[in-house]
Amino acid sequence: MSEGKIKAAAYCRYSSNNQREESIEAQLRAIKEFTEKEGYVDSPESIILESVLEGMAEYYSRNLAREVMKGMKKTALQAKHTGGLPPLGYDVDEEGYYVINEQEAVIVKKIFSLYLDGY
Repeated sequence: MSEGKIKAAAYCRYSSNNQREESIEAQLRAIKEFTEKEGYVDSPESIILESVLEGMAEYYSRNLAREVMKGMKKTALQAKHTGGLPPLGYDVDEEGYYVINEQEAVIVKKIFSLYLDGY
């Protein structure tokens, strides 16, 4: 590191729940390219900062997963649909509850009947 260069630190973060780890890597890559072009330098303290930020990002990701699962479990315990396509034989009403789809129910009953008959 030469005298007179400005020290810089990077702050990368997830801006939405849909971002992946590659997003952080892309942010770091862009910041590194910019700082090299402009003549900035990251000091040895940047190692500590980077590890703290990576730890915070990992915590955020795991905590978010835990909170999402908690919400989905609460929804399921209320006998509500948790997302995706509803099972064959059911639709989902405006409040998120399962309701029988009479047309598909015929198919489901036939499947169970065939199973009971040994098919």
